[in-house]
Amino acid sequence: MRQYNFYTYILTNFNQTVLYTGVTNDLERRLYEHYFGIEQKDSFTSKYKCFYLVWYERHQYINNAIEEKQK
Repeated sequence: MRQYNFYTYILTNFNQTVLYTGVTNDLERRLYEHYFGIEQKDSFTSKYKCFYLVWYERHQYINNAIEEKQK
């Protein structure tokens, strides 16, 4: 059976005053997108400069990753 990887992660800004929680199936790619502003310039992470990974957790199922994000 194939093993899937989904990640719940938390980013913060330099001063650690803002938190952003996300879910992805490719953590390295998603962090790159946040850092280099590949998403829209008016996004939350761009606006508040949330580029620092402070926590992540791997899940086998997307539902579990989403559930963890909603806690």
